[in-house]
Amino acid sequence: MKSLLSPKNVVHGLLVVSAFVGGLTLSLSAAPSLDVRKPPVLSGADPFTGPGAVDPAAKLGQWFRPVSGGAPQVRSHEFHDNAQGQGGGVFGTRAIYGAVAGIAYLAGPGTAIIGFKVNAVVRNDTDSVSGGWQPGANSHGEQRAASPPYKGTLYRPILVTEFALTSNALFPAGPIAGTPYTLSPGPRIVAVNHDMVAWYCFSNTVVAGNYYVPGWQLPTIPLHAAATVGLQFRVLDGGLLPTDPRYTVVVNSVSTGADILSNRTTSLKISNWVERLFTDTGAPYYTFARSSDAGVFHLTAAGL
Repeated sequence: MKSLLSPKNVVHGLLVVSAFVGGLTLSLSAAPSLDVRKPPVLSGADPFTGPGAVDPAAKLGQWFRPVSGGAPQVRSHEFHDNAQGQGGGVFGTRAIYGAVAGIAYLAGPGTAIIGFKVNAVVRNDTDSVSGGWQPGANSHGEQRAASPPYKGTLYRPILVTEFALTSNALFPAGPIAGTPYTLSPGPRIVAVNHDMVAWYCFSNTVVAGNYYVPGWQLPTIPLHAAATVGLQFRVLDGGLLPTDPRYTVVVNSVSTGADILSNRTTSLKISNWVERLFTDTGAPYYTFARSSDAGVFHLTAAGL
């Protein structure tokens, strides 16, 4: 585990890439960025899906809390990685992309995975959307009404991983039948180097919401630019065994560069948690339970 998480193997800070491909901007499609405030998002049977102290109905969007402390923050829009012709564009399902860059094994390849690192990249091509996309929903009953996509700079974006915990302690008592908290049984994947925590609430009438989901702040991403960040994880409970489907996902990604971060428009906000970890094959859509294992949220104006 030491070799994976040592300073020389960790991506410190973030890198903004200035351009995708020169001269192609007029022909680009785009992965849509959509408003997650209310409206156009509509509440389900339990409207209290946000942090009670500041925005119990989550009218202002997706909420976050810095790990280092300080006041909660909100993001108004969600960026997606739809396929080309389905609201996606030149980067298609790799508008949000992550590949495993290193694995820590318990005792060498073929044994339990006790940690891994993902190199993630978010590419902003929101300025030329083409094709329609399927609307989103989530596990606590929210739905998105029709709304135009945002085109422009992604201000103060945050990338979240819905397949991971923020600590081995912060987890609802469970398992709780009929809730998302039973979707990923087995060893727990815990984020190591996150600096934000996202609010998730299945239903306040079943389990109180909390800041559960790990997130990483990215620099502001102008049109035709990208931001990258290294995500680090450890695995509890003896690690991921070769019989665990997530084991194959991680090993395949480090050997082939396969994308393991997905967020289609059928996922509204943090649609499920704890989510499955799966390979993004480039399919236009997946089942609801596999519509997303990551997410990117941002503002549409500087200084907010």
